[in-house]
Amino acid sequence: QVEYSHTHWVRGFQITKVMLEDMQYDGIFDSADNLGVAFARKRRKDRASVFNNAFTAGATAGYDNVALCSASHPRSATDATTVSNTLALALNSTNLETAIQTHMDLKDDLGEEINIQPNLLIVPQELRKTAHELVMSEYAPENANNAVNIHSEMQYLVSPYLTDTNAWFVVDTAMSMKYLK
Repeated sequence: QVEYSHTHWVRGFQITKVMLEDMQYDGIFDSADNLGVAFARKRRKDRASVFNNAFTAGATAGYDNVALCSASHPRSATDATTVSNTLALALNSTNLETAIQTHMDLKDDLGEEINIQPNLLIVPQELRKTAHELVMSEYAPENANNAVNIHSEMQYLVSPYLTDTNAWFVVDTAMSMKYLK
């Protein structure tokens, strides 16, 4: 008698009868834990891909067929005036404020205020220290006069999955939950 065993691919992990009989519960629970870790890692990588491809035209193009971060977004289908949502600046206090103001000044296709309030700074690991100093300091980090740090109420997120070591992003978390899917 010949017995054929076909390969069966599943999304999950397998608990064998031997594992149960030998009470290898640590191995069973570790498998479940590892599956959860892998799923969470995949979700974080997928989220980071939006930012990693933000400057690539075909990868994250929206309705206007322009990269997500671009200096040439048309205002609307009927208004070819270009609008920019990108700045190529090093991360420091002045440039962070410039980025926040630029986002707050963006308008919709009718020229009306969008009401963006950036409250999250997203950085790669290489900019972790700078982001922490800019956001977590009670006083302005680049000022010796004990000026209040206007960015101290922002949050920051360090992503190990961001590939451009100089790219950083400011985000309105409420708007991103609504539109960044």
